[in-house]
Amino acid sequence: MGIFMAVFGLSFAVFAPRLTRATAASSREMFGTTGGKPMQVWNRTVFTVAGIALAVFGILHAAGVVG
Repeated sequence: MGIFMAVFGLSFAVFAPRLTRATAASSREMFGTTGGKPMQVWNRTVFTVAGIALAVFGILHAAGVVG
């Protein structure tokens, strides 16, 4: 389970730019606006931080330190 979480978290961090573009496209379709550059920066930050946090927790979980 820990290895899965680490890989999943790393994929979030690696694909943060692509996920940010997809989020902007979805917002444009649903709300008519992307939210501009601040929203793109916010989304990229959230995807990267969440991905790194998941990866670190997954590595610690796989090592038996937590969980």
